[in-house]
Amino acid sequence: TANVVASLVVPSPYHPHSSELVSTYQDAMRAVHGDSFKPSYVSLEGYLSAAFTLAVLQRMQSAYVEDPVEFLRTVYRSSLFTVGELTLGPFLSHSDGTGCNQGLRQVWLSQVITGGYAPLPSTSTYTFSSSECFSDPTALAKIMLFGQSVALSGPWARYGAAVRDGILAAFAQKNALGGVFGYRLALHTMDDGGNPANCTANTQIFLARQGVYGLIGYMGV
Repeated sequence: TANVVASLVVPSPYHPHSSELVSTYQDAMRAVHGDSFKPSYVSLEGYLSAAFTLAVLQRMQSAYVEDPVEFLRTVYRSSLFTVGELTLGPFLSHSDGTGCNQGLRQVWLSQVITGGYAPLPSTSTYTFSSSECFSDPTALAKIMLFGQSVALSGPWARYGAAVRDGILAAFAQKNALGGVFGYRLALHTMDDGGNPANCTANTQIFLARQGVYGLIGYMGV
């Protein structure tokens, strides 16, 4: 088995500091099982399934929480869910009865060793899409563009840049998982120097420009 590599559907359950999901999983398991708890891929997969179910229930209106049909509607209506640092979905239902029920779009590679698996470096994590869920390589050529006016110069520059960088990180994370309904998220940031007049002018440019889906990440004006 020295050269056998397995693709796993959850990250390694043994290293809590490498994953928010794994950390919360270990905390929950210890709270229930105490010192007898031993991490495993199978129990982590069960924990993830329950965490997804809870994420759906939390999005349902309380009046419908006992209705399993509404549960499914919430899954398809919301489409994307976040559990820890993982994104599940998009879940799609089409009128012809087909749909996309691909949960995770990642696999984690581990080397097979005696008694289990040894995780390979984080660079050995892969994202993918199935034939029914945006496997067309041209799909992400479609862009969903957001506009942002923020201070990139002047005394507020470091705060504006931090907001921009946070948005870009979130967009990059989502794009790596297939984007949103086949669209690649993009950001156009314009510098307003913290000046309200400049912010207004930048916003008018965005509003007049075709193809800008929305505005995001304004601050301090």
